[in-house]
Amino acid sequence: FRLDRVPSGALILGVRAPGYAEKHVDASIGERQAEVDLGDVELEVGLAIRGRVHDKTGAGIPDARVWAAQRGEGAGHYTDTPTGANGEFVLAGLRPGTYQLMVFAVGFARMSERAAEAGAENVDILLAPGGAITGTVVDESRSPVEAFRVAAEPARKEGWSSGGPGEPKSSSDGRFTVEDLAEGPHVLKVEAPGFQPTVLSDVKVAAGQTADVGTVRLVRGGVVRGMVVDRAGQAVPFATVSSRAAGNENVWYGNEPQGTSDGTGVFEIVGLRPGRVALQARHPDYASGSVSNLEVDPARGPTEARIVLSRGGRIVGWVRKRDGSPVTGMKISVGRSAGEPFFGSGPPLAEPGPDGSYAVSHVQDGSVEVVLLAGDQNRLSSTQSRTVEVREGETAEATFTVREILVSGRVTRAGAPFPGARVRLRGERSSMMSFGGPPRIPVAPAGPQRLEGVAREDGGYELLVDEPGKYQVQVSALADKGWFPWRRVEVPDADAYGLDLEFSGVSVSGVVVDKETGEPVTRASLSLFAKRPSGFSTGVGGTTEADGQFKMEAEPGDFGLWARAEGYAPMQTDLSLSGDGVSGLRLELVRGLVLEGQVLDAGGRPVPGVQVSATVAADNRRDSAFARTMPDGRFRFASLRPLSYDLLAGSELGGFAMRVGATPGEEGVVLRLRPGGRVHLTLHDPSGRPAARASARVRTVDGVSVEPLRGFYGSADARGVSEFAVPAGQIELQVSKERLTGTATVTVGEAETVPAEITLRDASGSPAR
Repeated sequence: FRLDRVPSGALILGVRAPGYAEKHVDASIGERQAEVDLGDVELEVGLAIRGRVHDKTGAGIPDARVWAAQRGEGAGHYTDTPTGANGEFVLAGLRPGTYQLMVFAVGFARMSERAAEAGAENVDILLAPGGAITGTVVDESRSPVEAFRVAAEPARKEGWSSGGPGEPKSSSDGRFTVEDLAEGPHVLKVEAPGFQPTVLSDVKVAAGQTADVGTVRLVRGGVVRGMVVDRAGQAVPFATVSSRAAGNENVWYGNEPQGTSDGTGVFEIVGLRPGRVALQARHPDYASGSVSNLEVDPARGPTEARIVLSRGGRIVGWVRKRDGSPVTGMKISVGRSAGEPFFGSGPPLAEPGPDGSYAVSHVQDGSVEVVLLAGDQNRLSSTQSRTVEVREGETAEATFTVREILVSGRVTRAGAPFPGARVRLRGERSSMMSFGGPPRIPVAPAGPQRLEGVAREDGGYELLVDEPGKYQVQVSALADKGWFPWRRVEVPDADAYGLDLEFSGVSVSGVVVDKETGEPVTRASLSLFAKRPSGFSTGVGGTTEADGQFKMEAEPGDFGLWARAEGYAPMQTDLSLSGDGVSGLRLELVRGLVLEGQVLDAGGRPVPGVQVSATVAADNRRDSAFARTMPDGRFRFASLRPLSYDLLAGSELGGFAMRVGATPGEEGVVLRLRPGGRVHLTLHDPSGRPAARASARVRTVDGVSVEPLRGFYGSADARGVSEFAVPAGQIELQVSKERLTGTATVTVGEAETVPAEITLRDASGSPAR
């Protein structure tokens, strides 16, 4: 090979080839060198998954595309390969771990329910003939719609997941066909510019056959017209205006209607569903601006809107080590600290320059969180954060000192070194950001890495943390997939900190199976909680592997072990662990009961994308399940026990609804949304100072215990302020921060923002006010 016009300096050459592990080669090119010969680059297969894709007759399927996406520790890494002439495939260059396999082949149903371990041989994948859905798309006048998108998703999933933007279709007679579908009921969604999306539920698909849905009639959607202006009232041309419908978290499509302001600042968005919408305008020279709770009704004509943009403020700062030298390779994220969140293209990112300085312009006014991120490839982890107040036309500063405290020690198991143990430290507010795109060529790390280290043969490990404070220690085993109890430590402000991690070696292992068929249950979730006089304390948990096997470790004592999986009722069993542990445990899950219903808005229209929780108190614990409404507003729980559940549905835009005492199998369950309100919390610690980073959530609504939905909780900013949406009614709030806690009860009316002030107390002390 030969690469021309390569810049001078130290370089890394990435090499990737089908069937081989990725590899990097270091190279250095002087300013006056014309050519550098790297010699032979030897590629290795590395860990691989080998197998064959075939049809029901046993004939191999050539040119099928096999994808492997890693789960768990390495989530975000994926690779793919085509099958050979006899259907054989090799997915090479894999990291240790479990991979979810997806197979696509023309004429066959897509397969995505297979898991395999890196290194697996003779993986046999049978593809069934694909079914199809066909039909004709017309408008109100029965004239064919020539350009549209159509997508079909299986209707059996509990908690609707994204099906992508759908396939674009262009047809003079409006005809369409969606192919390569799995057998079973599907939800079909059709949309076209200017029209409301139309959804057909329960379309039956049979293998090798085509289901004709006949004529799909699209109805013209609502229209929002308006202007984008600056604070002086001057037009802002060429701003992008995005919409978000009530209850729609963009989980199904992610391509809600949008528009662009013209030279006079005027914009128009067409094809909106009736109901409430929020708009957000973005322009590279301004901070984003938004309006909420616009009511769209096609029968009443266009809805008027006016979006005001400000120039915003500027955030500057630097990222340096404690000796003043710059830090490179990190990123800066800016997001809302309280109030209305970003939506659309997400928070801005900046990267410190060679001197460690950075600047972010056009940041929206108010309290924002500036987060320092570290990581590689497509994942970044937050290491530090600062809350700053941004004002238009002013510059705020957020600086970060990366202390690079060396954390080191030994990981032992039953007194012996534990090589291959992955040690991770996570701070109080650590979070993870994942980005799409192809996997990048891995670069071998040099020296201790931030927040993560792997034990050597002698059990020794090293890692770096950026600042002192409280951390959660997470340990996982790369070799045998064991799970280990999390621990909490406080890292002092010093150059180095010794942290030895000792584990008893007392383990719980076994398999999770379907009680009726005896087949292993993949991706079952397990939790092991230690029994205490006051109840259960946090333990350890994880998911089963491809063969249903699991293994976790704990200290000797009495525990409760819970297991749950989609489509199965959760189960619990008691365990008493001694020095020998428990092995060969067999957990049999029974199929869960089904509870179905529909979420409607105040006008009786179905609302898609709304999260719904089902909560029940039984066996001295509270059990919850979550689902999301499908495009026709329907939801389905398929993992319930024969008990009475309290249902809660809602979103900030669409409002909230509750139903107390719904039972599996009950028919005609309808949740009708009505407007909610907001609470504005001011939180103090026992000394009266702002309780920054305290976590607040809704505990009960009108005396009924609920599980928080998205937006049902918030974290206090540097001022101790947290604000979020709640249902209308009597709301009990619970606030916690480490050992501090507090509660308050407020009555919230529709469209009302209610202030509340809470002073936290020690959990064992006097109650908060």
